Amino acid sequence: MVASILSMSLFSLIMSVSPGPVNLIALSIGARTGFSSALPFVLGATSGFTLLLIVVGLGLYGLTSALPVVRFTLVLVGAVYLLYLGRLIYLAEPVVTDHTVASKGFLSGALLQWLNPKAWSACAGGVAMFELAGSASKLWLFVALYAPICFLGIGAWAGLGAGLRNRQLPAWAMRRLNQVLGLCLMALALLLVVNQLLDRMA
Repeated sequence: MVASILSMSLFSLIMSVSPGPVNLIALSIGARTGFSSALPFVLGATSGFTLLLIVVGLGLYGLTSALPVVRFTLVLVGAVYLLYLGRLIYLAEPVVTDHTVASKGFLSGALLQWLNPKAWSACAGGVAMFELAGSASKLWLFVALYAPICFLGIGAWAGLGAGLRNRQLPAWAMRRLNQVLGLCLMALALLLVVNQLLDRMA
């Protein structure tokens, strides 16, 4: 049991802190509005991922695997959404003092996880690696471990962004940060579509 907990925790940590769409957006929000205003997004992303993990563990990923068109549609919709968010970040003002953006943070974070191919891969990989599909007790253990680690991982990126904000970097530097993050997000979205097209052609 101890070995399972350690391996599940390590897997969760690696997947949670590695760069991805959600973490890049958390970094951007933290840099623009501060850590406290990024918390709704972090909580939403954590909740959305946790629900996705439960649903995948109960068999949803098997359905998408059996129906490639469904999986391709999910990736395509997710990529379009990431392109939209990437453009918003690229054009964003360096610093925002109005924290009303936080009011939509929770729902945006939760929705993004369901459109995030990295989240689907993490859920499917974890379910397959730890053989969770046939064991409710192991699935709930994995969920119980992953949820707080996911929160800490995304929160760390938001905290990193807030740290940059607190250093009071010049406006041009913050604008460049937004542009780099936006371009990375848009490039990632396009790469996801290309990979799916190559898989379908193979």
